[in-house]
Amino acid sequence: MPTVATHREKMLGHVARWKSGALSKSAYCQRSGIDYNQFQYWCRVSKDLVGRRVDPKPVFLPIQVEAVASHSIAPQEITVTGPSGLVARFPVSDEAIVLIRQLLNG
Repeated sequence: MPTVATHREKMLGHVARWKSGALSKSAYCQRSGIDYNQFQYWCRVSKDLVGRRVDPKPVFLPIQVEAVASHSIAPQEITVTGPSGLVARFPVSDEAIVLIRQLLNG
C-alpha cells in the first residue's frame, strides 16, 4: 500500500506534467485515468506549496567555507545560497549559527 508521501509525490508529479503540457485539466485527467476532483485538489495543494519546498527526503547542499586570514577583518555576515539561487544573509551571531544549523538539518 502506498504511503502518504508516495501518493503526494505521485499527484504532484501529475500536476507538474500537466503544467508542462498543453492539455486542459479535464483532458489530462481522462488521459491519465485520474479523478478530476482529486486532481483539482492537488492543483490547489501545489499552489500552496509554491515558495515552500516540501520534500519527503532531506536535501543536502554543498557548503563552501573560506578561510579568513588572521590579519584581515572578520566577515560581518553569513551568506547562504539555496539551490534555486535564493540568497539569505545573516549577521554573524550565535543565534544565526543556531538558526542556520536548524535549517540545514531540516
